[in-house]
Amino acid sequence: AALESYNRALTLFEQVGDKLGEANVYSSMGWLELDNGNGKEGIGLLEQAMDLYERIGDRVGQTNINWGLGRRLANNGHYSDAVPLLEPAVAFVEEIDHPVAPQWRALLEQVKQAAEQGPSATE
Repeated sequence: AALESYNRALTLFEQVGDKLGEANVYSSMGWLELDNGNGKEGIGLLEQAMDLYERIGDRVGQTNINWGLGRRLANNGHYSDAVPLLEPAVAFVEEIDHPVAPQWRALLEQVKQAAEQGPSATE
């Protein structure tokens, strides 16, 4: 049901040329697919969202995807893969002096430490 609603919304946003709306729908669909265990589909949708966010200059959208994917990778022990996603997200929230910046920086440093320790960090 949720995917049907997202597809209807996507069609409407495409019809009116609302790229931010399209990107937000792709992002929501991507996270839903990931939550449902459909990694390939989810990543593909998030990549579409990221492409649109980049084209329209929406740094918040880009940051949300980078942070979300980075957190998922880190939570699954893929620390080295998480770092390049978390770094730009942290840089952005620090640049705008967002209240989450200290917590995000602390998590990034923990993930970097785990990445340096290698596979044994998850044992």
